[in-house]
Parts: sequence; C-alpha cells; structure tokens
Amino acid sequence: MRKTTHHKWPPRTRRLTALLKKSFDPSKPLWILTQNDPDPDAIASAMALRLLLGLKASGSPVVTLKQVSRNENISMITLLNVRVREASVREISRAPQLALVDVQPDQFPYLRDNVRIVIDHHPVTAVRKRVFCDIRPGYGATSAILTEYLAANGVKIGPRLATALYYAIKTDTLMHGRDVTGAGFRAFSKLWPLANHQLISQMERPRLGSHDVNVFIRALRTHFIERKCLFADLGRVGKEDLVPRIADFVLQIGEPEFALVWAAFGGSVTFAARSLNPAVDAGKVLRAAFGHLGPAGGHRVMARATMPLSVFRGEFGAGSSGRSAVKRRILRTIPSHGGAGR
Repeated sequence: MRKTTHHKWPPRTRRLTALLKKSFDPSKPLWILTQNDPDPDAIASAMALRLLLGLKASGSPVVTLKQVSRNENISMITLLNVRVREASVREISRAPQLALVDVQPDQFPYLRDNVRIVIDHHPVTAVRKRVFCDIRPGYGATSAILTEYLAANGVKIGPRLATALYYAIKTDTLMHGRDVTGAGFRAFSKLWPLANHQLISQMERPRLGSHDVNVFIRALRTHFIERKCLFADLGRVGKEDLVPRIADFVLQIGEPEFALVWAAFGGSVTFAARSLNPAVDAGKVLRAAFGHLGPAGGHRVMARATMPLSVFRGEFGAGSSGRSAVKRRILRTIPSHGGAGR
C-alpha cells in the first residue's frame, strides 16, 4: 500500500512524534489509561498510540477504572477483539508509567509522578511539568489527532485500526455534526476507504436489554422542562452508560435547548448534559455547577460530571427536593453562560 505523503499533514506532527517517543522508557511497560467506562474515541486512540510507539499489547495494556458498559462499545471491542482491562486505583497509581488518551490527569487526582504522555482533545484543564502533552481542543476527537500522527509518519493503518478510528471520529463528532475541522476531514478521508463499514454497521445497532428500555420509559414519564431546559432524574440504574444515551434521546422531546440527565450508579452519581444553544457551553455549565464536588466538564454541546453519592445527598438532598435543588443550581448557573431560555 502506498504511504501517505507527508505534505498533507502538519509538519509539526513529525517533530512532536520525536518528542513523544523520548518521553517514556521503552524498557518498562507503558499502561494506556482511558476515562472510566471508555468510549470508542478512547479505545481507538489507545490502539493507535500502541501502534505509533511500536508497542506490544502485553507491555501496553489498555486500562480503565470502570469496565466498558455501553452496548455499542461492548460490541466494538468484541468485534475488533480489543482487550480493555479494568484496574484498581491502587494498580494504576503504581503502574510503571502511564499514557493518558482522551482524558487528562485532573480526572485522576491520586496519580503520582508516573504519567508520561497525555493526548486529548478536551479543553485544557491542568498540564503537568515534564510530561509530554498534546492537547488540541479544536479537534473533534482524539482519534483524529492519533490518525494525524500515524499518517504524518507514514505508518500503515490496517483495516482493524482504521475501523476503530473511523467509528470513533464518527461517534465523537455526532456523525460529523459537531466540532468538525479540516483536520477531522483529513482523518476521515484517510480512514474511510480502509475501514470495515459492515462491522461499523453492526456496532451501531446493538440490542437494548429490558432494563435499558425501562430506564428510557422512566425518563419519558418523569422528565420536566423549565425555561427550555429539560431535566430527568433516572434514579438508580444498572448501567452508567444509560445516562449519556438518554441525554441524547430526551433532546428530541418538545423544544428544549439544554438537557441534564442524572442517575445513581454504584456509589456515585453521574450527570450528562447536552446543549443545542450555541450560547450555552455544557462543559462550562457543569464545571460551574458541580466542579467543586467532583470531576466535571466537557465540550460546548456535551459534558459530564460525577460525584460520590454521599456528596450528592449532602449537597442536594434526595427525592423531589433533590431534583428541585439540582434544577435551581443549573438554572442559576446557565444565565452566566449565555442565558438559555431568555
């Protein structure tokens, strides 16, 4: 197969590659850490980084604190035969060295000085010294960054990885409707002819379990809308991924411009926000509303926050009073970020 010509890709990417390869010790295992319950972008980025650095799977495990739970993502790792290993806080904090993809160190406050690499496309939070950081908020997906690295260095991308990267960019940019840049289109055009679109079709159409259906019904029955903001408290769920899935779904109800969905899972509460109002940045809203209680942030149109269940109850209470308190916090926060519903 003919190698991609370098002039199509930013020259600085090859210079960055040299720095990247000097940032870790190749004689020691390099664990590739993703966010909790990783999505296709995190999984594909981990696969691409491993290839770029010439690492074997045995010495560069893809690890996460919470196992993959979303049906589409389970389908992806099954069809592509990708192993994502659930690890404990203790294991990750003691890993020989870490590379973070599609996430930044502030999401893991217990990490010590074993972080060597950070590659991400989310807004910059905190950059650690003596760590290779390539954070590009202008890119729609971390997979687009890694595709650029591979192509700029003439690395052959096989069908399996091309399928993962293409699917990741497609899902993270909402079918190329969000945060699409020239870099994203270059990556898309590079990957499209290499990807297995039949496999992608299978990933996109997983079956819903009876529990999943019941939670969707609960959202339809219990949601409420105020000032073009939709709120849905899902109660306790058996799968954390239902929170962002339902946040996507409920924006089809009525004419809301902003949606906030939350649920208890295990010992935590997870929030997912979606914004259709260009003046309301979902990531900024969640950081302002919940950032002092746990990890919070994301993009303009989609964001996430988590906090311990005990912290949620202490801050907001429970039942209907808790829902009202969350609503008041969000409606009080939104005007400072664009005035949704004015």
